[in-house]
Amino acid sequence: MGFHPVEEKGWTDVCKEDPSLESGLNMVDGKIVCEAVAKAFGLEYHS
Repeated sequence: MGFHPVEEKGWTDVCKEDPSLESGLNMVDGKIVCEAVAKAFGLEYHS
């Protein structure tokens, strides 16, 4: 079984290759980047 592209390349490179994947990210560098997730848990949202 092979590796998933994110495991091989990292999320930043994979999202550069396919920008549609970026909308599925909830957290980046320990910060919540999904507004709906932040609201649901009463946490700070980072754009």
